Amino acid sequence: MKFSASLDNLAKGITLAMNILFIFIATFPYLFLQASERGNEVIIIPIWLFIIDLVIFIFRPISYSITDQEVIIHRLWKDVKISRTAIQSVELLDENFSKNTLRTFGVGGVWGYWGKFSHSSLGNMTWYVTRRDKMVLLRITDNKKIVLSPDEVEEFVEKMM
Repeated sequence: MKFSASLDNLAKGITLAMNILFIFIATFPYLFLQASERGNEVIIIPIWLFIIDLVIFIFRPISYSITDQEVIIHRLWKDVKISRTAIQSVELLDENFSKNTLRTFGVGGVWGYWGKFSHSSLGNMTWYVTRRDKMVLLRITDNKKIVLSPDEVEEFVEKMM
């Protein structure tokens, strides 16, 4: 069964703001500087900003699927597959869960929230999240924790049981 993963309003706003900022930074030398003032290196800035945005975009979670054998986190580049036999428990997280969480290495709002995070009581975890108001915690063997955010969160948890 497939579950959609839409962005929350904060992620939409951050994504829009960052892309507008990237466009402004990339075009600034061409809009406000004379040709004699800008060097040839100004082309590097738009290329790097495009690459950064593209990498974030292709690794963002798009949707989730549950099969008899695994949970699949769909992304444009290389889906993440978790064996259902490795999942020890599934927990529905409340809306305030993210308030006690610190991003240690990942993306915090542009095209979603994914990467490595640390929670004050649960410790380290990996997020593949698009909205912070509907999150599910998968406890995996070896004390690993993965957080997902399907739009139909209750149905997702029910299907996992």
